Amino acid sequence: MLAISCAGLIARFFLVETLRRISTSTSAGYLKELKYVFTSREYSRVIAVMALLGVSFAISPFLAPFLKDVAGMGDYEIAVFFSLYNLVPIPFSLILGHLVDKYKDSIPKFLAVLLYLDAPFIAAFALLTPVAPIFAYAVLGSVFLASIYRAALNIYVSDVFKTHRGLLVALNAVLMANLPGVAVPLVAALWAALGPPLAILLVATATRIGAAALLLAKHSRAR
Repeated sequence: MLAISCAGLIARFFLVETLRRISTSTSAGYLKELKYVFTSREYSRVIAVMALLGVSFAISPFLAPFLKDVAGMGDYEIAVFFSLYNLVPIPFSLILGHLVDKYKDSIPKFLAVLLYLDAPFIAAFALLTPVAPIFAYAVLGSVFLASIYRAALNIYVSDVFKTHRGLLVALNAVLMANLPGVAVPLVAALWAALGPPLAILLVATATRIGAAALLLAKHSRAR
């Protein structure tokens, strides 16, 4: 997926927009836009938030071995867990997604609050599941919140940053889809060095708290 995404990014340099006669888009203009987005403090902060959230989802491939080897769950229990893991976001994100529209004028603060609320669920999952497997279901709260703040981030970059909206939406999609896979070796190294609970806790909470801090810094600066 990373190779396909890079190929798509490279292919963009060979495109020339001819639909509108007023102006044409060239690779030189795209390079200029790319440079501005990555060097601008305002845009780079949002990209950093996307990257941190992308890395935070790198724990997903480790959930099954964590449940089996650390929590001692059987195959049937793990199957039920992942059924709920994928079902929980559907109704709640549809019901509560309207909150994103309601708080559209203060989405950075709304996102930061959701990310801070996410941390206790991850902590309970990572630290208490080895003691009592029932706490494994605490991560469902994190999944529920993630379904909302991922949608809110998409709306934020497409609604607020209208000048470079297309590029930022594309970057958000690429970072969310590909960075978890790229960061898997990092999680594996921490898993071996610190143990499964601390590895999951560190990767999932540090990245979310860092992203929340960046969003709050941007919100306070805007005020």
